[in-house]
Amino acid sequence: MRLNVPADLAHHDKWLRSVLESEPPAPEINGLWFGITDPFVDQDGIVVGYELYVSGSSRFDASDPTFEWAASPEYWPNRRYSSSEVFHALGRLAEQHQLPYQLADDVVPLLYAALVVDWLSNRVPRLMLGGAPSRAIAVGHDEGDGLLVGSVDAAGYHRVPQ
Repeated sequence: MRLNVPADLAHHDKWLRSVLESEPPAPEINGLWFGITDPFVDQDGIVVGYELYVSGSSRFDASDPTFEWAASPEYWPNRRYSSSEVFHALGRLAEQHQLPYQLADDVVPLLYAALVVDWLSNRVPRLMLGGAPSRAIAVGHDEGDGLLVGSVDAAGYHRVPQ
């Protein structure tokens, strides 16, 4: 299976710009969460694999290793799901057991999400920041396993060393 990552990155760029411009988070949102749903069921009830989405919270806590702050988000845009062909394909790979379970189900989607979100944060830091003084940016699976990717403020995007 061949994954068209350049096309997927362009798709994510267009998607996130559209969401943040049409449904910007309120200034009190201090953490953006890019979650990975597993599995994702589309509007027709068909399981399409994983899906990346954006949400946000005013309860970001840098000392919380479990990312509980991301649960029950106050920012929940209507167009939050990215509809990424690569994430859908990664979900199908995991289903078909073409990679070891833990790698396919946990590590690969989390790593890809972190890379996509880091890339996006470098491209659109002002949109990520919006009207807030600063915002943390994190990625993770809905059922756990998250990473703090970085933060944005008036000076731009700041990557967290992993």
